[in-house]
Amino acid sequence: MALKSNYILVSFDITSMYINIPIELVTKSIEKRWGYISQKTSILKKEFLDAISLIINSTYFKFDNKFFKQIFGMPIGSPVLVNLVIQDLEEKIFSNININIPIPNLLSICG
Repeated sequence: MALKSNYILVSFDITSMYINIPIELVTKSIEKRWGYISQKTSILKKEFLDAISLIINSTYFKFDNKFFKQIFGMPIGSPVLVNLVIQDLEEKIFSNININIPIPNLLSICG
């Protein structure tokens, strides 16, 4: 599939994505979706957020035979939480730009 002559090809990427996502944004993303999440669990919202906070704030790693505590950003093993924040970011960005972004059918490109 060829790109139309009046189109511009762009790519959006996040540098060092996990470590650059503040924990506060994860909490806001969970709170935004709590209506849906609460239908899938009997855990109270405060307990749920406390558990997420405990997990996120208990990340340690070893480098050069020394142990370190991650003090900012999200641990690498938390793609679901990071994806919530990225969805919110995409929604905010793309709702504030006044352009049509055509997204091709990937099946026609790949196969």
